[in-house]
Amino acid sequence: MDFRCEQVTFSAGEVREYASSEHVRRGFCAQCGSALSFRDTRYPQYYTLTIASLDQPNAVRPTRHLFTDSRLEWFDPNDDCPRFPRGPGR
Repeated sequence: MDFRCEQVTFSAGEVREYASSEHVRRGFCAQCGSALSFRDTRYPQYYTLTIASLDQPNAVRPTRHLFTDSRLEWFDPNDDCPRFPRGPGR
């Protein structure tokens, strides 16, 4: 899920990041190692969170599907959300 940076706060713990490539930073819980976030330094206004990192992940509904050209064959969401083979505007 993509958010604007000012929309994201963490209620506890510390997020650590590592550079997985030139422009990508992946965040994880400093205590347990769970994957939490993704940041592309070319788009500093956005912060991407894993849905499982939310307190209530079922409260979130998708509004679009990104990178559908590389989705797993068995994953075919049954909704009317727009689909983008890559990311919109990225």
